[in-house]
Amino acid sequence: MPEPKAAAPELTALAEKAVVPYWEGKYEEALAVADEALARDPRFIRAYAARVINLLQLGKTEEGIASARAALAIAPTDGLIYSVLAMCYARLGDDEAAVANFERSLALWPNESRVYYNFACYWAQLGNAGECRRTLEVAFMLDTALVELAGRDPDLARFAYEDWFRDLIAQYKTKRLKERRR
Repeated sequence: MPEPKAAAPELTALAEKAVVPYWEGKYEEALAVADEALARDPRFIRAYAARVINLLQLGKTEEGIASARAALAIAPTDGLIYSVLAMCYARLGDDEAAVANFERSLALWPNESRVYYNFACYWAQLGNAGECRRTLEVAFMLDTALVELAGRDPDLARFAYEDWFRDLIAQYKTKRLKERRR
């Protein structure tokens, strides 16, 4: 199954540069970085994903869908793009299309932690604790680093004080500490 294609080091560095303004809520700035990466390489799929996510945060869902479709025209088996496309449909309230795109994403990339994580955030927004927990646990099993993100992610905040959520975070924080000590 296709996995994410490695980008040139300068593009990877540029993509990482966009993460900081995103988490600071500076979506216009993060979008500008994604657009800069696309100007350097119009086939850099991670930049499309970053572009879609920032457009969503800016309330430009239709533009996000257009960017996701442009990325899929270049890389039709890119699971992460189906994941961000699913987030667009979720924002529009089209749950059928959202779930279908998350499932397509997981069919293409069954071991991609970010897809499971995004799917968990989707379930959280719907208030579905069972599905949120199930998909979040798979995300953590695949990448314990996501535990740190989950603890501060506003998409998961509705469950932050639930016992199951705190227990899951504690369990995987412990696992992450053990992994670091090895």
